[in-house]
Amino acid sequence: MREIKLNWWRELSGQNNFGDDLPPILIERLTGKKVTFSKLKKCDMISTGSILDLAVKFTKERILRRPFHRTLVWGSGSFGTVKPGYHHLKVSAVRGPLTRQALGLSDNVTVGDPALLLPRIIDRPHKKYRWGIIPHIAHQSDPVVADMALQPGSRVIDLARSEPLEIAEEIASCDFVISSSLHGLITADAFGIPNLWMQIGKPLVGGQWKFRDYFESINRTGNSVQSSVFLKQYEEKAERPDNRLIEKISDKLITTLPR
Repeated sequence: MREIKLNWWRELSGQNNFGDDLPPILIERLTGKKVTFSKLKKCDMISTGSILDLAVKFTKERILRRPFHRTLVWGSGSFGTVKPGYHHLKVSAVRGPLTRQALGLSDNVTVGDPALLLPRIIDRPHKKYRWGIIPHIAHQSDPVVADMALQPGSRVIDLARSEPLEIAEEIASCDFVISSSLHGLITADAFGIPNLWMQIGKPLVGGQWKFRDYFESINRTGNSVQSSVFLKQYEEKAERPDNRLIEKISDKLITTLPR
């Protein structure tokens, strides 16, 4: 059984980050093949995360490498700086319509974040918490998070823990989710959990672009809250995912997964 040489974002500090840590787990579970980390100039494949902006910088190195193999792209996204014409990429799916348009791809190319497939590799847990509060790792110390953490039935979910599937299970055990992390929102959508986008603290790399890219893929409005809220009052305002659409996207992602 041939292994898959995959590239995914890893912090130089070694800090864990839920969204960045998902790709090898998802692909290994879905393909049944061993997945190993590889540098962008040598990898077979890239997947979940805003990694295309970095991957396209290795156009020359990939083309000159012999034998020449294109980098397979499955569900990757951008921060909005990529442009058409990267012939070292073989794209089967990208995260959203904005990335697809930025790369100059056909409208027939599948859009969807592979994290939507989490329910296909882990069981749905029993519900434990009314609200899951999911700060991006850059927002963990934000006073808005601390304020909402004091509200009844809330649970702050730490995305810097070392076991991504345990984090996914904890998110799935919530009735509602509020998150400043994109993959906190995507995981909530995957499990059919009403959720709110929380824009707090310092802006993230790429700003709102990656969020808008994903939101357009599932026909989501992308409304957000920017300050502490009384969570119980927002239960009716949380965005409810279109489960049928997400199931359809998930089926397409499975079909386009390079094997």
